[in-house]
Amino acid sequence: MHYTVRHDPMNYLRITRLAYDILDELVMHFSNREFGINPHLIQTVDERLYKILFYIKAHIYNGLTVAAVAEHFDISTSYLSRYFKIKLQMSPLAYLQAVRLNKAYQYLMNTNKSMSWISDTTGFGDVKSFERLFKKKYGTSPKSYRQQFRK
Repeated sequence: MHYTVRHDPMNYLRITRLAYDILDELVMHFSNREFGINPHLIQTVDERLYKILFYIKAHIYNGLTVAAVAEHFDISTSYLSRYFKIKLQMSPLAYLQAVRLNKAYQYLMNTNKSMSWISDTTGFGDVKSFERLFKKKYGTSPKSYRQQFRK
């Protein structure tokens, strides 16, 4: 990396971005701060919760639903919702959306892929729902956000 940066300084940003991508993946997979959840929200070690969060992270791209998660763990959707509210102070759907938005944000900032590709790849039902949720969180459309970032 040092050689590449010395001979072509424009590669510095590219290498830095890739390093951050690698670091993000390592944190997401090996951190005790389970998948972006504030560790202070999890009062005690809860193996079941960790398994559920890991399952969601691993299957998020397959159009995963709250019902599918509940079914996989042989619990009802209402129990899963109460469990999430108690443990994380958020609904399972809110968590699914947060994980999807996080990955969509990474694709948006680090690739030139279309909004429909990002929406499909991250498990959103369609581009409209992706754009609506993105705008709700970031205050602007994904396309505008990308354009602002790249100026």
